[in-house]
Amino acid sequence: MSRVLFVRFRTPDCAFPLSTLINLLKRRLCPDNIDPVDPLVQQDGLSTLVIFQPSEVTNTHALAACIGQRFSSEPDWWLPGGSLPDGTYALFRASNDAVELATDFLGTRSIWYVQTPEIFAASTSQRALVSLLQDFQPNTQAVSWMFASGTLGPENSWERRIRLLPADSVLHLSFATWQIKLQTVEPVYDSHPLSKEVFKDRLNQALTAQFDPSGLDFSRWVLPLSGGVDSRAILVLLAQNHVKMDCVTWGVTSSLADPANDASIAKKLAEHYGFAHRYFATDRIESLPVDTILNRFFVAGEGRVDHISAYTDGFFVWKQLYDSGVRGIIRGDECFGWHNVSASFDVRRSVNLRTLSDFERDHIPGIAELDTVEVPASLQQRPGETLAGWRDRLYQSYRVPAVLAALTDLKTAYVEVMNPFLSKRILSIVRQMPDNLRTEKVLFKQIVSDLGPPLPFAAHSAMPKAVDIFRDPAVIELLQTGLAQCSTTALPPTLTRYLSQQLLITVQPSRPAAHKSGFLTSIKQFIPARFRSAIRQHITRPALDPYTVAFRAYLIMRMHAILEEDSKLALNSK
Repeated sequence: MSRVLFVRFRTPDCAFPLSTLINLLKRRLCPDNIDPVDPLVQQDGLSTLVIFQPSEVTNTHALAACIGQRFSSEPDWWLPGGSLPDGTYALFRASNDAVELATDFLGTRSIWYVQTPEIFAASTSQRALVSLLQDFQPNTQAVSWMFASGTLGPENSWERRIRLLPADSVLHLSFATWQIKLQTVEPVYDSHPLSKEVFKDRLNQALTAQFDPSGLDFSRWVLPLSGGVDSRAILVLLAQNHVKMDCVTWGVTSSLADPANDASIAKKLAEHYGFAHRYFATDRIESLPVDTILNRFFVAGEGRVDHISAYTDGFFVWKQLYDSGVRGIIRGDECFGWHNVSASFDVRRSVNLRTLSDFERDHIPGIAELDTVEVPASLQQRPGETLAGWRDRLYQSYRVPAVLAALTDLKTAYVEVMNPFLSKRILSIVRQMPDNLRTEKVLFKQIVSDLGPPLPFAAHSAMPKAVDIFRDPAVIELLQTGLAQCSTTALPPTLTRYLSQQLLITVQPSRPAAHKSGFLTSIKQFIPARFRSAIRQHITRPALDPYTVAFRAYLIMRMHAILEEDSKLALNSK
């Protein structure tokens, strides 16, 4: 739940007081439905470490902070040059001579940094860094990626001077030389010719060891439980280690009556193991103005991702957890393998690594005026790499730091997050497994089925779909009004004019699957998957959904306005 900011002025002449700025950020970085906690400030000469919303689960020591969770107990974790723990975290540590930043094995927690001739700053918040830069220079590449993928794209930030520290990296800045040294461990994916039984035994042992209660304190944590395989695995492994923990599930009320739904199955799982369980009915919460919901979404996540469907309650669930004393949640984010793919187009589509050139977009005026972006060479298929191997490498190298880390940010505005399945101990085994044991999480699902109770996995989600939210009349009205007043130069006027004046005048409800042609539906099952992929890739491209484009345009506009305001904070505080 904490956000960290480290600031180092190069010389005394460059320095300015930070106290007023810190106090302003304390309120601006905190959602409006919880009270901000006084920041923890550690200062030593020209270095300052600030922890916003500190809590009992925040690890600190002098000018060091580790947010997230360490899965191993290195005594020197807080010293530059010290051992790096296994875990899911963002690590800041400084001495009189240098500062180091470190990311975990997959970059599950984001560290942003910027260096000028006068100042070096690093933070888990892009907004905090923009306030120190004292002006905002938009990154047009991030704008194009947002329209295409609903994310900022690979290693992009909203501000063109701000950099994202890659996964499994250590950045070292010497205060004397003002030089940065960046060390990144390149991931190794090396399939071993071992039997399924060997891998099953190894993975089983790693999973069991990961939940050893002697190394972790679960007293202030809860488990968000669904009816799927991932959170069920956490529940079973906790129970095996004799750890009891409260469970929570949320969604629409009608989900409880559906025996194949997340909500119904989660309740049965918790009862089976004797875990306390609470269900939050998000559709029974007092309705909030749409702009309030969206503003909280932008404040909590800084607009890094457009996945708003789970937060349409205005973060009511997260406030309830925070107010009840919960300080952390255990999530089931994992990399045990992804969906089956049959063509290169399927690989990028499966992890949402798509550019505007992947879509039919001529029907939306102004889109062609946006910057062209390409998939980085490091994320393209390598010689000899199978489609499944490429798919899972993209999942770990792109989807985790660009999508899952952004979704974690939304939650850490209220609670801390632990992701035990993303530990180095577990992933080192997964990276050695052959394609057939990873695809569709075959081996992991078998392990969970063997461990768990004879209850089916959920077939339906308890949450609404994002595409339906973007077509909600109240949302459309807000988008129309906002885009009509758009002032950011990053959005082409042709585009905002079309979205506000033509597209959004009439509400067009989403077309359910039942409306598809019966003939097309019946014939589709006889066409091999690889041919369907080839048709999508070479003959027909999916069309950009205008309502999704409108929401993403509004997101960009609002984040640019927020960042412009942030850039003036330091000037106003001097």
